[in-house]
Formats: sequence, structure tokens, C-alpha cells
Amino acid sequence: MVYSPRKFANEIMEPLVNIEDYQEIIPIIKHEYPELFDFKYLSDRVFRYSFFYRLEIAYEYELEWLIKQCLQDFKGRFYP
Repeated sequence: MVYSPRKFANEIMEPLVNIEDYQEIIPIIKHEYPELFDFKYLSDRVFRYSFFYRLEIAYEYELEWLIKQCLQDFKGRFYP
């Protein structure tokens, strides 16, 4: 999410979501709270938090397509 926020919206709200509305969130947070971003391996840590969160949601709601996507993302990140 730090570098490329993912869009999660239900089918009804999806047409109302404009990804451009969210592109300035991370730069603003980085400016206001630099201590949140000033440590080693930020990208890997954020990826892992996102991975486990999405995997938990996929399991809870039985979203097989999301489980497959999570595993593909993991493989692409750590086993290119």
C-alpha cells in the first residue's frame, strides 16, 4: 500500500471509486509522519502485512481467486 495502494470496494461502490483520489495519501503521510517510513526493509514489511491481511480476507470469505492472486504476488516478489 505504501507504493501502490490497492482498491477494495464492493460491486455496488466500485463504479464510484476513483483511484486518483487516493494517490496523494502516502506522500502526505510521509511528510507528516516521517518516522513511520524511516526504517530498513519498509517495502518487504508492508508487502508481508498486506499479503497476510489479504490472505486472511480471502480465507474468511472463501475467495479462491484472491488466494491465487496473493500466492502469485508472493511468488513474483520473492521468487522471480
